[in-house]
Amino acid sequence: MTNQVIKKADLITLTEAAELLELSSFRRVNLLIKKGKLKAYKLGHYEKKFVARQEVMDLLIPQEVSYGNS
Repeated sequence: MTNQVIKKADLITLTEAAELLELSSFRRVNLLIKKGKLKAYKLGHYEKKFVARQEVMDLLIPQEVSYGNS
C-alpha cells in the first residue's frame, strides 16, 4: 500500500489481523509490526493500534522460496 492514502475503513484492529493471519494473539501482530512486516496506524483519540487490511492480506499471498541449487 505504498504511496496510497489510508482511510479509516481500510484499517483493522490487531486482533482482527491476528484472526485473519491465524495467529494466537494480537501480540504476534505486534511482532510483525516491530519486524517491519506491517505498519501501525493510530486513529484520533484511540489508544489502540490499527493495521491496513490490505497489508495483512498481502502477507497471506504465498511467496516462492529458493533453497539454492535445485
